[in-house]
Amino acid sequence: MPLALLPDLPALDTFGAPKTDFGESIDPSSEVSASNINAMAATIAALARSAPKVWVVVNSTGALVAYDGVWGNAAGAYAPVSAKTGTGVYTVTFPSQVPDLLDGTLRAFAPKGAKAGSNTALRAVSSTVIAGNVITVTLPSGDGGFTMEVYA
Repeated sequence: MPLALLPDLPALDTFGAPKTDFGESIDPSSEVSASNINAMAATIAALARSAPKVWVVVNSTGALVAYDGVWGNAAGAYAPVSAKTGTGVYTVTFPSQVPDLLDGTLRAFAPKGAKAGSNTALRAVSSTVIAGNVITVTLPSGDGGFTMEVYA
């Protein structure tokens, strides 16, 4: 069974599924059937694939206000770096590797997409992955902070 810890993407076999029952459950109130384990494994694998891997809050000057990722937010060396590069244009650079929460093994992190929203007003915001780990956020109506979810 391959080990896939976030931010890696798990599959059903990551959790040792599918499993089969050795025999009939003796005490269904204290034993879990293989079909229940398989359903839980499938649900966890699906949710891990579709959940944001990190979120960031950036203010109007381009400073990182807050963030949290599947690797935790206490690991300062793995914090994203944000910058204002023009009027209404910001970049957020993420580390190319982040530690997993099990034993700290470094795992590759490459954002595939992001969803951003303005912190100050209801307005259109675009976000684009421009390099392996750099995302540009554009606030077409001018400056302001934003909150962004990142998917890998």
